[in-house]
Amino acid sequence: MTHHAPVGAWASFTFGLPSCGVSIDHESNEVRQSAEFLVALSKDNGVRALPFFSDHSEMDPETLQREAAMGRAVSSLANRWKIIDANAVSRTLTPAIDEFKTDGMTLRVYTPHPAIPDGGSREALSFALLPAVIIELTVDNTQSDTPAYGFLGLAIKTGRLRTVDVSTDKALCGVGFGTHWAFVARPETNGVYLIRDGSIADAVEKGAPRLLHKGREGGVALAVPPRSEKTLTMAFGFYREGNVTVGIESHYAYTEYFKNVDEVCDYALRHADEIKRSCAEFDAETKEACPEPLRRELFAQALRAYYANAQLTVSNDGRLHYNVPEGGFYWRNTMDLAADHLGWELWRNPWVVRNIMDLYIERYSYHDSVRFEEKDASGSTVTTLHPGGLSFAHDMGSFTMFTPKGRGGYEQADVTGCYSFMTTEELLNGAYLLTGYVIATGDVSWGAKNRSVFEDVLISMENRDHYDASKRDGIIKGESDTVGTGAEITSYDVLDHSLLRSRGNIYIAVKTWCSAILLERAFTMLGNKPFAERARSMAEKTAVTLTKAFSRERGCWPANLYEGGESKVIAVLEPLAVAYFLGMEREMNSHAEFIACLKNHAETCLREGNCIDSTSGGLRLSSASTNSWPSKGILCLYVIEELMKVRIETRYPTLMREVAAWMQIAARESTVADQINVSERTLMAGAYYPRVITSSLWIRPRMS
Repeated sequence: MTHHAPVGAWASFTFGLPSCGVSIDHESNEVRQSAEFLVALSKDNGVRALPFFSDHSEMDPETLQREAAMGRAVSSLANRWKIIDANAVSRTLTPAIDEFKTDGMTLRVYTPHPAIPDGGSREALSFALLPAVIIELTVDNTQSDTPAYGFLGLAIKTGRLRTVDVSTDKALCGVGFGTHWAFVARPETNGVYLIRDGSIADAVEKGAPRLLHKGREGGVALAVPPRSEKTLTMAFGFYREGNVTVGIESHYAYTEYFKNVDEVCDYALRHADEIKRSCAEFDAETKEACPEPLRRELFAQALRAYYANAQLTVSNDGRLHYNVPEGGFYWRNTMDLAADHLGWELWRNPWVVRNIMDLYIERYSYHDSVRFEEKDASGSTVTTLHPGGLSFAHDMGSFTMFTPKGRGGYEQADVTGCYSFMTTEELLNGAYLLTGYVIATGDVSWGAKNRSVFEDVLISMENRDHYDASKRDGIIKGESDTVGTGAEITSYDVLDHSLLRSRGNIYIAVKTWCSAILLERAFTMLGNKPFAERARSMAEKTAVTLTKAFSRERGCWPANLYEGGESKVIAVLEPLAVAYFLGMEREMNSHAEFIACLKNHAETCLREGNCIDSTSGGLRLSSASTNSWPSKGILCLYVIEELMKVRIETRYPTLMREVAAWMQIAARESTVADQINVSERTLMAGAYYPRVITSSLWIRPRMS
């Protein structure tokens, strides 16, 4: 199953797995069979159809009753049409075009991914935010002396189709579902016509127009004369009007440019050539940048899943709100995902990073106190409370709800384990987003406007290291008082138990170092020399402490600096990805001993039986866990190539092969999933997930 998702519409026309039909998704976090997708060719009194409907497809009860009353045998799709074997269909998936080809017909779906202008004209925004895809069926009848008929349509599972036809709209011909979606073509004079009824199998077979406003089946046919080839071009458009979020009331941005779904489809068909050209240009750009077909194909799947989760709305005060709900979990703009998405956003839509951070600063930031566990004069462990500082919520809410100001929906007090607070990690993610935007765009005016926020982030990092400046060693030890009786956790809350707790976490320690060097660069750009020096000082302390903590005997760090642990954790590499992408190699290499430790740690982890799974050859983020995350694994593979100057396919050939297996085999029913059992190649959780857009680093590995 593969998404075909317009930009910012939180919608997808999802199909591709034989016998599974199509999932017509809107504000969804899972793939459901909404309809049979009917892609058919009628010739010589027989219909052959691509395998996107099931052989147990049933008509609605009303049509069955009508057929019985008229004494006719049931003329269903399943018993009249021949489903083409999937092995007889070739498929080519690129970032913007999905093509299926078999004898006599070719299906192409064009899914544009234009950059969203930061401002711009009404026409530019209309094109960028168009909630539609173009679907084409080409029928090759050049070798035949008899006519052929192509057909594109749907047999929905519940409800009734509405008709979009020449009697109601002279510009469009097709079917729709209420005001939510429509699948239409132009009713041109050259053989394009509507077939709509409760039972359409025989009409498609005969190439005969039919219009009865009942039942669940319908679509558009194309007559193709002998010795000719013709293409049927259709638009599938989505629409959702009115307020679509609560907490902050907002409507889809595209409704500013289109009044209804018919208008969406009309625009799409009028601009079909431009849409196809845009898709071809993006595909050519990515192919030139990344010659490896498998990497491009995996990026294509990931990009589509990202946009199947992306929503752009306008609040009632006229402000734009860009949100990426977290796939099967629904959390809005989860901050650790936003940080991992930086490679894509800073390439394609840098203003999105600014937009997300503006709302985090305004509505989803808070200040706390931090507690430290220390030994008193008698040697007993005591807990003391001290000023903490700024941090950010894990998310902005859930599904269509923005949570109240000051907190997200995930984090809870008095919890040990999942659903506790991630205060330290979200602080560091905030540092990534703030600095990443300024470093990549050079927007120092925005940085200057938020000078105090940048400073507060560093102050908060220092306070969490130690309240006594003389005792700071660059490792964050303080825990937020927001946890109550619980303990701070990290985003690796369901991976390795030794990575669960934030305090002393080796992944958090490396992310602290990266955050500090990013802050140093940003403060330098903003002309804030005192804070640039403080950031550099913290980075140096972190690097020195981690270098001393490195075990030469084991060739790696423990998972937790204070609690130890035997697991080997390659996930410590992934925080470096953003720094490499932003061109921070000079600053990174200035800490030469620490970088040498990172290389040594990576080499140890990449020995089979450590973080290379001995069963499958796939990458384990921790040697102690079979739960591997494709998005984070891709970040690690990217860093391995940058840090060790190797090609993964050459040095570690099983790793890329297994990423493909995770995405195309384990997650074949759910499009993309981000929690995979690496040994068994089975989906564990995180279906319908956007974060695998980290694969954009294969296409654009550095900011230019």
